[in-house]
Amino acid sequence: MRSQSNPLIIGSAKSNIGHSGPGAGLSGLIKAMLAVEEGKIPGNPTFLNPNPGIDFDGLRFCRAFLLSYPTGGGHASKISVDGAQFAKIPQEAARIGFVFTGQGAQWSQMGAELELPVGIKPEWSLLEELTEARSPEHLSKPEFSQPLVTALQPAQLAVLASWNVRAEAVVGHSSGEIAAACGAGPMTPRQAILTAYFRGLAWLEDGGKDNNSSKHMISAVTEDVVTGDQVCNAAYWKANMMSPVRFEGPCNEMITNKKLAANSLIELGPSNALSGPVTQIVKATKVDHLAYTAANKRGQAESSRAIFDVAGHLFLQNADFSLNRVNIHETTQGEVGPKVIVDLPNHQWDHSTQYWQESLASKDWRFKKFPAHDLLGSKVLGTLWQSPSWHRMIRLSHLPWLRDHQIGSEILFPAAGYIAMAMEAVRQTAVSTATSRDIDLLKARDYQYCLRDVRSPRGLVLEDGVDVHIMLLLVPMANLGQGWWEYKITSLAESGPIASSSLPAPSQEKWNINSTGLVRLEMSPDASLSRVPEDICSLHDIALSLFTFLFEATPSA
Repeated sequence: MRSQSNPLIIGSAKSNIGHSGPGAGLSGLIKAMLAVEEGKIPGNPTFLNPNPGIDFDGLRFCRAFLLSYPTGGGHASKISVDGAQFAKIPQEAARIGFVFTGQGAQWSQMGAELELPVGIKPEWSLLEELTEARSPEHLSKPEFSQPLVTALQPAQLAVLASWNVRAEAVVGHSSGEIAAACGAGPMTPRQAILTAYFRGLAWLEDGGKDNNSSKHMISAVTEDVVTGDQVCNAAYWKANMMSPVRFEGPCNEMITNKKLAANSLIELGPSNALSGPVTQIVKATKVDHLAYTAANKRGQAESSRAIFDVAGHLFLQNADFSLNRVNIHETTQGEVGPKVIVDLPNHQWDHSTQYWQESLASKDWRFKKFPAHDLLGSKVLGTLWQSPSWHRMIRLSHLPWLRDHQIGSEILFPAAGYIAMAMEAVRQTAVSTATSRDIDLLKARDYQYCLRDVRSPRGLVLEDGVDVHIMLLLVPMANLGQGWWEYKITSLAESGPIASSSLPAPSQEKWNINSTGLVRLEMSPDASLSRVPEDICSLHDIALSLFTFLFEATPSA
């Protein structure tokens, strides 16, 4: 084993951990960070003589510049700077004041989450009453409420004392003065527990009852600083029990007194019951930058982290206490304190160059506005809405209802299907290019379709096992007026046994034109009224023979 005075310094990362491929830059960054943190530059087998032109003694800053040149041709760089060279802004140390809650704020299992460090746990134990579930009626009894609250407060004091948290002054509310005397020093925790217990018994013998409204009053025996001799006698605690509630005066004195001038108040007790009164007192004194935290809060989840919130606030206020003691983990092997990691300074990214070059097809795919239509399919990726096109793979197994349109022994794609495709295509185009006013009309379905010059040059025969590509192309017809589009529907049957749902590659095969025509979507607030004829009286009967003659005279498609 090497001694600490003769360490083995590993210089090359690659020769020790191997070629890490894409992670090579990360291993180099770790090496640079360790060199900056330790203040040592590890050696390298091929680097023996540093540049004599560098003044290593004069340049006292600690900085590492990391370059990474991958085989792909790009490169990355990173500058690591020693965080110690950044001086902290001077900040006034926090002057702490303890505020002790009186009885009345107790709640079941209020001490279950408070874990005392080994060696400072009290000799006496109220653990069962503090950690087991109890009814509010049970806890409201004076012989329990006062000792339990007073027992919790020295325990919280012990935790803070183990962190080296010291208060400049203390103040108590009602029976909270017992724990306040313990926090100031005149009383021991044992004396505090005995005082609280017998105070509760005296109150019980006197017929006193818990009155929640009176406990909102602020209490103290006197508004002056008391000595240990004054506190450690029965007369003082008799006066504490018999005197009116005074709390504003002592709290005000603790905040405004130049010798005390506490600027960070910590409430010790079952909960943050005094947060309201303390806030009112602080507003009245017009003291700025006074922090308030509570060492315990109601509820198991809040209670478990409240004491650590106090430590966090003290750290932010530059308080003089041991943060390492707060973070100590007690194990059978001893105390293990985690190290504080110093982050690298923030580095602003350069976003002036955009490397994401996205195609129109990719944007169409990521921001699709419409689901695939059964007949029309989906818009061909990358085509503009000024002249869009759609593609669909028609399979009888996917659209079995097309079998119902059978002429003789052949299954024909219905002409109504072509019209439905044209109408859906012009609707999607209108939605994608509409103004805000037209969008409202489209949502309200205040529009109608106009079709003209519809032709079907060639029918589309569908067969089982044969997949057919079908496409629709829209071309604007500005010469006919605003909103008119020419549509053309073409098809191509797949010759192979297994077809692809994507567009076929260019080949010598010819696409068949199945339907053409003009279509327009007319938007108007009154469009819905024109869908139904206003007057149907002009309808009249005709002879069936005339209807048959007209039907036979019409040329077939």
